[in-house]
Amino acid sequence: MDVREIATAIDVEYERLGLDKLTSPSGNVAGTVEGLEQYLTMLRRLPVGATWRDIDPEIPAHWDLDDDSTWTEPYEPYGDWDYQQTPAGCAAMVAFKEFGEGAKFAAVIERAKAAGFVIYGAGMQYTRKSPNGPRSTNESNWGIIVLPLGASDDEQWALYEWALKQPEVFHARPDRREDAVYYPSEG
Repeated sequence: MDVREIATAIDVEYERLGLDKLTSPSGNVAGTVEGLEQYLTMLRRLPVGATWRDIDPEIPAHWDLDDDSTWTEPYEPYGDWDYQQTPAGCAAMVAFKEFGEGAKFAAVIERAKAAGFVIYGAGMQYTRKSPNGPRSTNESNWGIIVLPLGASDDEQWALYEWALKQPEVFHARPDRREDAVYYPSEG
């Protein structure tokens, strides 16, 4: 199967289960062909009436699946270069076409500063936890740029638009809003 066939089959399974993919608390499905095939196989094993919690048992217990305002997580800084506690400035993700682009990321940051953007911190080495291991490393193909507290929406959008115009940047998007709500951490 190719990716489109798998995506269509996943949609068919969601319909069979009685789930609206637009209400998934896990967001869009993405991954390798092999990973998507495994996900499809898992969906096919579920009985009609299965819930998003059956699909993703890691959904936090405090999330009300009918109220996305409860879909919060504890705050975790991206790394030493990020705000260590809330409030935290907004953040943008910047992606490159190839892995191991740390030098290009550093050059983008320097040009952003030269263009007048005030940057609180930036990095490709993350300490955030993930069920699949570290979220990123210096060998990744993406990094995070954190703006200072109080940056306006216009400043955020200007950074995203500027980043997308850089020749080495493949993709950029908002990754964290300053007004994000976090669930209190257990620690």
